[in-house]
Amino acid sequence: MNEATEKRASLGRAAEAALDRAEVGTNLRELVGWQNVFLFWFCVLFTSVHLFILNVHPVDPWLFRSGHVAFGSAIGFMMFGLRQGRQTTTVPWYDLLAMALGLTSPVALVALALALFGAVVLLCVRAEKKRGARRPMPFRSDEQRL
Repeated sequence: MNEATEKRASLGRAAEAALDRAEVGTNLRELVGWQNVFLFWFCVLFTSVHLFILNVHPVDPWLFRSGHVAFGSAIGFMMFGLRQGRQTTTVPWYDLLAMALGLTSPVALVALALALFGAVVLLCVRAEKKRGARRPMPFRSDEQRL
């Protein structure tokens, strides 16, 4: 072999060694039983929702992104552990709780937005009633009424 080929081979071995030392791989859980099946079908649902939204029924990008982050965080909490070498075959209760909180966050955000919108509409209606009870707004001509 020539010198360039040997250099490429040594770089390849160095890259493989760096991948072996990566922390993310050591935190990966090897789920068994119902949690493994649940993760599989949850990922299928995640993909199906994306395909449905992108191809059949488009939604507001803000809603799409918040749902994407919620599903992605739930999958991340299920697949990866916080510490190395702990709970490698099951998901602990605190990660299940984090998954549940992550999945409810878009729902909470949408509910908050709807509540704020409802409050603004209610305040506008009340202001109109108060103003209408005092005196109606005068119009200068019939054109301004239309």
